[in-house]
Amino acid sequence: NLTDDIAALGSGVSNLVEMTQKSRMTLSKRKKLLAEAQSELFAARMVEISSVLNRFGRLLQQMVASHRKPARLQLIGSEVSIDKIIAEKLYDPLLHLIRNAYDHGIEPPELRAAQGKSATGQLTIKVYHQGNRTKIEVSDDGQGLNWTKIRQRAIDLRLLDVSNADTATESELAEIMFAPGFSTAEQVNDLSGRGIGLDVVRDRLGALQGTIDVRSVAGQGTTFAMQFPLNLTTTRLMICESQGFVHALRSEAISQ
Repeated sequence: NLTDDIAALGSGVSNLVEMTQKSRMTLSKRKKLLAEAQSELFAARMVEISSVLNRFGRLLQQMVASHRKPARLQLIGSEVSIDKIIAEKLYDPLLHLIRNAYDHGIEPPELRAAQGKSATGQLTIKVYHQGNRTKIEVSDDGQGLNWTKIRQRAIDLRLLDVSNADTATESELAEIMFAPGFSTAEQVNDLSGRGIGLDVVRDRLGALQGTIDVRSVAGQGTTFAMQFPLNLTTTRLMICESQGFVHALRSEAISQ
């Protein structure tokens, strides 16, 4: 009869609600366990970047002693943790950037004094997290990039056509600086012209899924800015379907 049917339907609905609730609880537990596992894996692969940065203070002191150009190094964010793989591969690129900043960026003390600057140059390495990226900036408070010299060197190396040289923007010239073989060093010394250029730095960072760019202000200094994934073990994916095929795309690789 109708009463029995309604009772049976009510019972069925109750069972369905109970099953749905249990399913949601099971899914919630799985998500929680997965999140905990990811967190533990993430933590296990992270190390403080101080293990890399603390090596550069003494190296700068050695440069100062050899070249009689006073400079100090400031480290910001030494306690920041980064992926262990990235940390192990960062030393050489950072060393090149510090040498480059000291040699090309920091002016002689008498010139700095004439410009109203402290006779001691300032080099800074700053590390911080932004979203799901780790960012590292190597800065100096020196003379800034000599765009005229870079432009002429690019012409000499045939990296820039003479007809387009005058209209090349600072952004375009900065990109040329990362070309293989590019250097403004007039002679080889223990700082510059050693056959290791910014192209090597970019290649090594690229192998770590990292990028690098440069910004400079005349008379105020230059900053090389690098960024990497927060870690190389896990990555956020966007799942999409096209023509029956399911694809997983790295979210940081998606521009729009």
